[in-house]
Amino acid sequence: MPHDYEKMRWQLDESLKRLGEAAYEPVAQLKATAWVTPEPLPFEKRHSGKRRQIKVGQKWGKLWDCAWFHFTGTVPASAAGQKAVLLIDLSGEGCVFDEAGNPVLGLTTMGSGYDFSLGTPGKQVVPFRDKSKGGEAIDLWVDAGCNDLFGGYKGGTLRRAAVAVCHEEVRALYYDFEVLLELTDHIPADCARRHQVLAALHDAAAVLSRYDDAEARRARAILAPELKKRNGDASLTVSAVG
Repeated sequence: MPHDYEKMRWQLDESLKRLGEAAYEPVAQLKATAWVTPEPLPFEKRHSGKRRQIKVGQKWGKLWDCAWFHFTGTVPASAAGQKAVLLIDLSGEGCVFDEAGNPVLGLTTMGSGYDFSLGTPGKQVVPFRDKSKGGEAIDLWVDAGCNDLFGGYKGGTLRRAAVAVCHEEVRALYYDFEVLLELTDHIPADCARRHQVLAALHDAAAVLSRYDDAEARRARAILAPELKKRNGDASLTVSAVG
């Protein structure tokens, strides 16, 4: 019954959250060293400022402080053959630089105070190896600011610094699920298409218990027909005799 799907929307939100958490599995911690300064400094002067060893959970700066973070570590042998990424959350903003001093990627705290109705603002994933051999050395520089998006306040605490394995099927399912779930917010409540999408999402969520790649493949197959539909495709076929 359509109204039952509407009442259980919270279950779909919970499934999406769990998919996001299961997509990346931490397998090792990174070592973090920070050079903290009151104002930003260029890459060439990254060793300036007050040098500190920062552990996860420790505060590294106050509002508007800046720091150059140096993350080091090793991809464990257990990650061999899998996609390896780095998960970094500075509870502020950051910019990843390559070894030549070129900016390559932006980071934003997962605890951002930005308007979540406009989408999830957090960015913590740094790609490392599409297929790791295990044992690779990690040497990464991040220019950090102790503030949130658009200059909003955010306390400077290192919340995450880890090597992780990306479960690619789970990650792909997360985006399949998110797209369809968001689509239901833009379809009228009395539209058959809305209830078909909700039904497919509940069916996909029902096959998830371990939230692993095998289950994700099954769930993606359930959602595939809804994702293939184009705007204007008929939701119902009606036959009438009279």
